[in-house]
Amino acid sequence: MRRWLLAGLVLVSGGCFAGRGGGPPRPDAASSRWRDLVGCYQLEDGQFALDSVPDAKLNADRPGVRLARFAPTPAIVGGYWFVTERGALWVFRHDGLWGRSYEFAVRGDSLVGRAFVRTDVPHARHKPVPVLALRTLTCRVGPRADPQPTAPPPLATAGFPVESPRPYTIDDRFAALARTVPGGFGGLWLEGSILHVNLVDLSKREQARSALQAELQGEFGPGAPGGQRASVDLDRIVFHQGRYDYVQLTGWYARLPAALGYEGVFSTDIDERRNRIRIGVRDDATAERVRRRVRELGIPSGAVLVQREAPPQLRPTIHRSERPK
Repeated sequence: MRRWLLAGLVLVSGGCFAGRGGGPPRPDAASSRWRDLVGCYQLEDGQFALDSVPDAKLNADRPGVRLARFAPTPAIVGGYWFVTERGALWVFRHDGLWGRSYEFAVRGDSLVGRAFVRTDVPHARHKPVPVLALRTLTCRVGPRADPQPTAPPPLATAGFPVESPRPYTIDDRFAALARTVPGGFGGLWLEGSILHVNLVDLSKREQARSALQAELQGEFGPGAPGGQRASVDLDRIVFHQGRYDYVQLTGWYARLPAALGYEGVFSTDIDERRNRIRIGVRDDATAERVRRRVRELGIPSGAVLVQREAPPQLRPTIHRSERPK
C-alpha cells in the first residue's frame, strides 16, 4: 500500500520540554514522507487539515514545519505539523495561554496516538488521552489564509486543482485519473521499479496504458524525483483485474469516518492493491457493527474489507510538550 507506517510512538506530557534523554521533537526537513499525510482528518467532533504550505507564522526559521488548520474552531495563535527523524508525526495547536499537542503513528489512513494539553500555569499536569484521527474527504476546514499558491504533493500535476477547501491529496489524484483513464482506473502501486494498476475493464488496457503514460510523464521514469519513481518504465505497466474505479471508492470512503465513530475501529484506508476500502477493527462485535453501518450507508459490502487487527502499541518515552515560538 502507498501509506507508510511510522514505527514507534513517543509519549508526550504537558509543559515545557525536559526529561531524561528527551528534548523537543525535531522536524526531518530532508524527508518527503510528509507528502502522503497531507489531507483532512476527523478527530472526535472536530477536524484538522495537514497542509503542504510551510508554517510562516510560528516557524518561519524551521524547515520541514508545515501549516495545520482546525475546524469548527480555528486555533487562536496558529497550528503546525511535521514528521521527525524518528518517524513520528506531530501536530500542534496553540490557543494563547493553552493548546494541545498530538503525536501520532500512521495506520493506513488513520493516525493513532495521544493528545496532551499545554498550559502556562506553573507545575500544571494533565493526563494524556488516547486519540484516533481518520482521514476524511468531507472536509469542514476552510482554505488557508495565505494568498500564495503552493505546489501540490507528488502525483498532482498541472491541470488539477491545488487551491481548494482542503489540501489536495493522493486520493484526489487517483480519482482524477479515474475520470480520464479508459477502463475504470482503480488505483496504482509500486513493486520495485514496476508500476501496477487495477483496471475494471481489462480489454481497454492498451488505451489505459497510453493515457497513463501521458498523465504520469515527469512523475515516473527519468527526471522523476528520485527513489523508485525514477527507475519506473511506463512501457512496462502491469494491469490487474479491478472491480471498482477510484471515483467510486473515494465517494464511498468520504461517507465513512464520521459515520463509524471510533470505539473499536483502529484504522481505515483505501487499499489500492485490493481495490477495496479496508477497515481494521478490535473484535468480531465491532466488525459486525461496521458491516451493518456500511449497509445502512448504501455502500456495497464487496467494496469494504473489515478485518480484525491488533490495537496500536504505544511506546512511552517521556517528553514535555512544545511552546509556540
